Formats: sequence, structure tokens, C-alpha cells
Amino acid sequence: MAVSIVLTLLLTVIAAALRETIRVPLAEMQRSVRRVGLTGLFVSVGAVAFCALLAATLVGIPFAVLCFFLYAVAAIVGLAVVAVWIGRMVVNDPAQRPVWVVALVGVSLLVAFCNIPFVGLLLFCLAWVVGVGVTTHWLWMLWSMRKGRRRPSTLDNGEL
Repeated sequence: MAVSIVLTLLLTVIAAALRETIRVPLAEMQRSVRRVGLTGLFVSVGAVAFCALLAATLVGIPFAVLCFFLYAVAAIVGLAVVAVWIGRMVVNDPAQRPVWVVALVGVSLLVAFCNIPFVGLLLFCLAWVVGVGVTTHWLWMLWSMRKGRRRPSTLDNGEL
């Protein structure tokens, strides 16, 4: 019960803090949830494998903990986006409501269904994987835009 309350508060606050920038990952989720989910699955498997390889050595254990912490932060931010996405499906006229209200409705439904024995764990894992995928897509788009904004060099113009 306490974990559900903390998760509800945390995801609602994250969604409210990201109210302006959350539109980009929401559009990516609405375009293709399947693609975002598969990306999240592959990133999750890769992150677990990478953390396991790092943890195999004594020197790599702190890096494995840091890697897992960054993975968890990305997943929690992604869960906030998933909560807003679920809330938009339920709330009437979500454009007129503040983002935190839509997120609160979505995270309440997510937490309520995740508290069902066995099925809830599967639903939470599915939401977690989709959250990782949406955050991965979002960070990839930010990195691609940043890389695209660099000044052209002489090699980019075809001159040597």
C-alpha cells in the first residue's frame, strides 16, 4: 500500500514537472506503442546484461550500480509518460485539464490494476518496459536533434 502511494505521488509530480516537454514522448507513444514497447524490451535486456557484466568484476560493481540507477530513473520517467497516456484515454477532454490531473487519473488506474495478484505484476512489467522504451526514444530524438544542430565544417561542405 505504501509503495502504491509513493508511486502515485512520484509519477504525478514527475508528470507535472515535465508538463511542457511530455508532448514529444506522448506523440511517439500514440504513433506506435508496439515499437516503443519492443524498444523498451531490448533496452531492458541490454541494460540487465550490461549491469551483470559490469558486476562480474570487483571494480565494475559501482559502475553496475550507477548503470542500474540510471536505468531505473529512465523507467520511472517513462512510467510517468505511460500514466499520462492512460489518463488521456480515460479523461473527458484531456486538453482542458492540467497535466497533473490527467497523470493522477492514469497512475491511479495503473496502480489499481497493478495490485491484482499475478496479473498486476505482468501489467506493471509491461508498463515498465513501455516506459523504458518511450524514454529511450525520447532521449534518442533529443540526441539526434542536438547532433543535427552542429555547425557544418569544411568536410560537411565537400571541401577538403
